[in-house]
Amino acid sequence: MYTDGFPKTLNEQIDIIWDTLIDGTYSIKDSNNNIILYDSDVLGYLQQRYGCYKTQADFTNLWRLYNALHLADFQKAWAAWTAEYNPLENYNGIETNVRQYMDGDETETITHGKTTTNSTGAGGIVTVTQVTTFDSTTPRDDTKTTNTGTTTATDSGTTTTGKVKSAKNLTVGETTYTADKIEAETNTRHGNLGVTTSQQMITSETEMRMNPITMLYLDTFVSEYCYYVSSMWGCCE
Repeated sequence: MYTDGFPKTLNEQIDIIWDTLIDGTYSIKDSNNNIILYDSDVLGYLQQRYGCYKTQADFTNLWRLYNALHLADFQKAWAAWTAEYNPLENYNGIETNVRQYMDGDETETITHGKTTTNSTGAGGIVTVTQVTTFDSTTPRDDTKTTNTGTTTATDSGTTTTGKVKSAKNLTVGETTYTADKIEAETNTRHGNLGVTTSQQMITSETEMRMNPITMLYLDTFVSEYCYYVSSMWGCCE
């Protein structure tokens, strides 16, 4: 389905646009509204590289539609593209392991149940007191006591002992941990960890930088909304 007066080449349409250009209509901006490519850059690139390509509708309307569908994603990609980082240290990182122990107070209870029994022999315990007189140094019995039976001593009751644990605080980075016992271990990773060689990281960085996403954004517009038909002379009609 063709729009009246179309198809037209980009050359035809952009030549007219130059005469009535209003700044900002065709520029590409980031999410902060900063200009990445000015109108003249966008139009100049499309005209020089795709001037002979045709559209079936007005270029300006197609460009607005394309931005409505794709600009937000482009801006996120642009933010990632321009983020500051060192490609040779993109594996840097800090890993923190925290172990917390919250056992509470310790209590130990000892129950006493010892019973001691003393038993006399069959003849009992005999206690004899002997005395002497002034006229005889030979001892003779004075009193005699005999104890028989058993005696019992019982130790009963309980004893409770305890250890009170107070919680401690430990700050690791920006986080504070509280527990009876806290152990923290921080491991810092730096540079190439052997997953990818430095040469491979440099090569990937070079390939990315040599294919700018601004060019990809403009090329994608052409692939979605424009088409090329060559004449017998190999130039635009």
